Amino acid sequence: MSNLWDNSQFNTTRSANLVNWVINRKAIAIATKWQGLLYAILGHPQVGKTPMDGLTWDRLEHQTGKKIEAKLRADLEEVEPMAFGAPEVAGRVRAYNNNIFGNAEWDWTMYVHNHDIPKSDMDMIRGDEAKTESYITERLDHVLDSWHNRLGNDINTDQDQGADGYGGWPFAVSASGVYGTIDRDLAVNSNFRGNEVDCSSSDPSLSDLLSARLKAQVNGGNARLVLANEEHYQTLAEEIQNKHNPGIEPKDWVRFGGEYYAYGKQILLLEQRAPSDEVGVLDPDTWCFTLKEGSLSSEGVMRDPGSEHGFVLPFDAYGGLVCKHPGANSKLINCA
Repeated sequence: MSNLWDNSQFNTTRSANLVNWVINRKAIAIATKWQGLLYAILGHPQVGKTPMDGLTWDRLEHQTGKKIEAKLRADLEEVEPMAFGAPEVAGRVRAYNNNIFGNAEWDWTMYVHNHDIPKSDMDMIRGDEAKTESYITERLDHVLDSWHNRLGNDINTDQDQGADGYGGWPFAVSASGVYGTIDRDLAVNSNFRGNEVDCSSSDPSLSDLLSARLKAQVNGGNARLVLANEEHYQTLAEEIQNKHNPGIEPKDWVRFGGEYYAYGKQILLLEQRAPSDEVGVLDPDTWCFTLKEGSLSSEGVMRDPGSEHGFVLPFDAYGGLVCKHPGANSKLINCA
């Protein structure tokens, strides 16, 4: 691989390769260490892959085109038994179910950030490969931490996926509102609604979680991930402490570095940015974290012709978070 410095000239191509290697490495760490919801949705990094292979999570979905597109699961059909004999040869009533799927689409979220670097900083390390690589890596780590912070805020807010930010689970798992062009306020679209359990201004309890899980399970879900802010996490954790065996760690969560409790088939996850009056009870398999092909990338450190005496580290990311089956998920609402 070529050097970052060619005599006294900065090698922007080598810089771009280094920057994109760090982006892929750091993006994997973001989900593993900080974002429990994304960790549950994405699965695991594929064995044997390296950051040079790009983002290689099991269930990461890459899409192209001007919109994020998904088919939302909804209504199931009635499958009836039949008596032997005459009913077998009788005429039948033909019917088409319009509510099997709902075709939905969302705008991409595009994050663009230009991180400015004084030229004097680059002049001080000119020609020193190790210091230059360390300097660029530290700068990019800061940019990615900033993106992670925005991403974490977005996915825990009551907003739909779109140009203003990644979709939040509180909005997706709702019993009302337009979700991905589907109006859930209409009776015909009732199967696209999330399930809600009203805590009636009381603290959430294990009984409430069970009710939420059962509502999701009846609708074909497996809501095993519980997202709660600090206050609600503490309330629920205190209830399950005597039921939790700290010596048994779910194999799917051994790589996750955040705070959680395992209780039965459920993972109670601390999410500081979760709403103060809601707790998510989610089925990770029904969610889709998607990136546009070629996103999460940078052209590396380059001279900025628009500045007096500077370099710039550009970063862009196109992506989104959507739920393909809101009815398989639940949430507790009106928590004290």
